[in-house]
Amino acid sequence: MCNEVLLHADLEQKPAKIGGEGKIVEIDEAVWRRRKYHKGKKKKLIWIIGGVVRLEGGGDGDRFMMIVPDRTKETLIPIILDHLKFGTKIYSDKWKAFQCLSTFGYLHETVCHKRKFFNKENKACTNTIEGLWKHLWSSFPQSGMRIKNLADQITLFLVKSSLKLQFKDMMKDLIHYELDELIEDENEIIEEMDEEEIPDAGDTLPEIENDDDFDPLGSGDEESSTECSPSV
Repeated sequence: MCNEVLLHADLEQKPAKIGGEGKIVEIDEAVWRRRKYHKGKKKKLIWIIGGVVRLEGGGDGDRFMMIVPDRTKETLIPIILDHLKFGTKIYSDKWKAFQCLSTFGYLHETVCHKRKFFNKENKACTNTIEGLWKHLWSSFPQSGMRIKNLADQITLFLVKSSLKLQFKDMMKDLIHYELDELIEDENEIIEEMDEEEIPDAGDTLPEIENDDDFDPLGSGDEESSTECSPSV
């Protein structure tokens, strides 16, 4: 039974958990050093488990990655419990090791990649984590990399991506702060304008006793008037 999986964790240094209620996390397992078309010298397969928060409106958020000895449920389930908060909605493929995640306090939806990459019924999709794998592979040195350096390369990739996320969040906060400041300044100006007393028209315009005194064009002033003659 899946509940009989031995749950082990390092109590001295627990990883920071991602996800939570109302959050979607895509999880997937990937293999490194797969033989292309099953040709060439047989290489040792290195499995990696990863997860990433899918942001509303697209994009990715917090993530985790780590090398695992295999992709059995005895290996993967404890890792997921260590890295994902309870109540998280998890999207994954139909790998059998993931099928019991709903019994651990998660909302689990799956998509069958043999048929489609998006499940219209439950909206499950793993395109975000698949794209993250591509970014990881592209970060590897073109000259090749040894197995012993793989863990360090994954750590470096996670650190860089984390810094990028922090920079994006900082810029968003800065933009919101500037907008709030502009709105506050505008509101203060409007309040000051409302508080100012508008002078009465009778206090600023000269009093006119009769219509004969009103000469807007200055026609009654001989010095300022100009004589117009028709052109020939």
